Amino acid sequence: MKHFSIFVFLLIFTHTAFAQINAITETGDKVILYDNNTWAYAAPDTTETDTILVNPMVFTKNEKADFLLKSTKTDSGIWLNSKEWKFEKSKINPQAEYQILHESGNIYTLLITEEIEIPLTTLGDVVIENTRAMADEFTLIHKEFRTVNGLEVLQLEFDAKVQGMNFTYFGYYFSNENGTTQVLSYTAEKLFDKYKDKCEELLNGLTKTK
Repeated sequence: MKHFSIFVFLLIFTHTAFAQINAITETGDKVILYDNNTWAYAAPDTTETDTILVNPMVFTKNEKADFLLKSTKTDSGIWLNSKEWKFEKSKINPQAEYQILHESGNIYTLLITEEIEIPLTTLGDVVIENTRAMADEFTLIHKEFRTVNGLEVLQLEFDAKVQGMNFTYFGYYFSNENGTTQVLSYTAEKLFDKYKDKCEELLNGLTKTK
């Protein structure tokens, strides 16, 4: 019950972090309007693609990953080790297709898909700015481009404090003409070093299905 309660809370937070309306004020400032009636200035337009590190390593799915969980909205999916990970259709977060739970009960993952192409740098900026606006504290730990099973993805790692609880998030973001996929793993900040390899192992299963 304890793990389930935390899972529910994190799902609600993650959904809220992505809920937004982009708008322009009378003076021309770009702002983001959130469902909780708060707002924040949008990130300025930049050519951030040139400044994001590119990891030269090639990442591939783990040899023990034996099940391909396919999106019904995009041409993407994720390979997982069915002995360690359990999944179900998302019941709480309407933006996520699936919620995935590690056997330890301490790592939670969302597979979020949309039938629209979004530039990776734009997607990364939205994730960062929305989470920063919703969290009590936010720290971006790392950001880079990776090649994962032949796909160019954006990898983000960040800490967020929400209602006094500290979490670390580790995500892969991919987009093409068939839609956008976000795979986001998270756990308590104090447990992240212990479970980082497992998070990364799961995310390295991200692949195209067509």
